[in-house]
Amino acid sequence: MTKRNKLLQKWKTNTPTTERRNKVESILDYYFPRQYAFVKGGSSHIVINSEKIKNFQDLTFNGTFTIPVSKGGHHIKKHYIKKLIKLLERIEEEERL
Repeated sequence: MTKRNKLLQKWKTNTPTTERRNKVESILDYYFPRQYAFVKGGSSHIVINSEKIKNFQDLTFNGTFTIPVSKGGHHIKKHYIKKLIKLLERIEEEERL
């Protein structure tokens, strides 16, 4: 089992209250290569813009998935990790069809 799969399994079974941004980005690198950006400003966030997610209107806004980053731009909260897991599961489900 790869590190990525172990991390996703950990998130699914026991989602941490926060996760480091670099761990989340390692997952994004696999599922959305060159299709996301870390945006700094008044509030830091990661924006995913991919054709894979355009059809998931219940999870995205205009085909864009945004993950707020807290604690100085270094941590992702549990709620957003769960939303990301749900998005990834939907992508995998659609790819199987």
